Amino acid sequence: NTLPALSLTVTKPSPSLAPIEVVNAQLEALSAGDVQRCFEFASPANKQQTGPWQKFEMMVRQTPETPTTSST
Repeated sequence: NTLPALSLTVTKPSPSLAPIEVVNAQLEALSAGDVQRCFEFASPANKQQTGPWQKFEMMVRQTPETPTTSST
């Protein structure tokens, strides 16, 4: 069982894509700063939870919070 060839030219989601192709397309989109294209590859359930794409972009681009430490 071999993995499909990785294509870095996938620009549109399709049910025929292998999961690895979807992940690679999302990573390529994020590397190019194209959050909207990355969001297009999200599952319908993910889109419902994190959409619209502008909300998703805010989530992706936010700086992680610095963990708080308590001193006792």
